[in-house]
Amino acid sequence: MMSSVSEWLGDLGLELAAGVLFSLIFVSFVARTRAASARARADELVLTYALGWRVASGALTVAAIGMVVLMHGWGRDVPLFAMIIIDTLAIGMMWLGADAVFTRYVVTDEGLLRVVGLRSHRHLRWDRVIAVRYRELWSVLRIETDEGDVANLSVRLSGWTSLATVLLEHVQPRAIDGPTLVVLENARGAFLPDVEL
Repeated sequence: MMSSVSEWLGDLGLELAAGVLFSLIFVSFVARTRAASARARADELVLTYALGWRVASGALTVAAIGMVVLMHGWGRDVPLFAMIIIDTLAIGMMWLGADAVFTRYVVTDEGLLRVVGLRSHRHLRWDRVIAVRYRELWSVLRIETDEGDVANLSVRLSGWTSLATVLLEHVQPRAIDGPTLVVLENARGAFLPDVEL
């Protein structure tokens, strides 16, 4: 019994290392394609994840489903806590993958509309925005309104140049903090923030 657990942990370590290496290669590829596509489509008013990021998210979703199938196929050989952890991670990866594939944001002069699939979910009006903050650790632009609505826009979305222009034109200057203002002004000039891992 002890040797099967140690073999399983050794295999798990190799799989995790391969997964991390695969993720690093894919994220670096996606970061380069995202920057190029954002500069090429500076006038775009629909924010979507770049094709490379959607492909990576789809691959991670397939890998997550595969892990769940393999874990449950082994059945008795896998400890229960490991199955729970892998299932939880797989559900999270599937949710993130679906979000990257199906979510888009429409930027207008009035506000921001979040669309998932074929229906809209939330509309943030620019005149109601009270705070715009860029979170460097998460590579996310957080927009908050006085109605309590929040939008977290990933740097991985294409169309950041247009978003920065619209935000700087339509949001009250006092709502944008100093570091975020620098990020938005740079993005308007097609200098996008770095993608943190």
